[in-house]
Amino acid sequence: QDFHETVDLKSIRISNAENIKSLPSQEIEVNGCPSLVSFEESGSSTTNLKVLSIQYGENFRALPKCINNFTSLGELKVVYCSDDISFPEEGFPINLTSLEISNAPKIYTSLVEWGFNRLASLQQLDISGERCSNVVSFPEEGIGMTLPPPLTSIRIRNFKNLEFMCSKGIQNLTALQDLAFINCPKLTSLPEKDMLLSLERLCIWGCPLLEEGCPHTEAHLRVAKFYGACGHLTRTIPTYGHDTGWWQKEWS
Repeated sequence: QDFHETVDLKSIRISNAENIKSLPSQEIEVNGCPSLVSFEESGSSTTNLKVLSIQYGENFRALPKCINNFTSLGELKVVYCSDDISFPEEGFPINLTSLEISNAPKIYTSLVEWGFNRLASLQQLDISGERCSNVVSFPEEGIGMTLPPPLTSIRIRNFKNLEFMCSKGIQNLTALQDLAFINCPKLTSLPEKDMLLSLERLCIWGCPLLEEGCPHTEAHLRVAKFYGACGHLTRTIPTYGHDTGWWQKEWS
């Protein structure tokens, strides 16, 4: 009860709290809290929420129903929570600048139908496609899926049947600098080299069919790196400048 009366609380970070079941809707990062199932939605604090990160909450199954009204929310991360976690009925807040989703096929499918392009301020996108076996292209070609033009970084992971990146869905990504594909074993092709002229850094990890060749080896790339399935660096294509550290993230 005292927790919910801390109206001046700006942020909270909780890890490995086995018995915690709810939290006030403030700026929140939660990691490894198996009893957490949802958040309180009452009060004015939701309008000030800037970061909501839920990781490894095996019983967390419901994002706030009115999350679309969280007008200050810029970063949303839902990573390895309940298998049944679903997309909010009213959608995501359109002011998001960073979105990461892992092991949430219902959210991914609904987000595709709702429209990634509605996230008009999105700059960073990280999608992991566990149990999305029907996805063969990204963006999904069959429904004319497009991505928000402000995107500067895209990381696509663990889509076991992904075969190609749809050129039509990314033709407006004039700000994209960082692109990574990780553990997509059937990926065979990327867009033509003149499609992503702003691209500076490319990472291919665990995509064996792309290791033999890649169209993005032109001078506008700072670096292109290819990794085998076990994470061993198999090939590096340096061009100009130096690695800026983007590759030092944890790619698993």
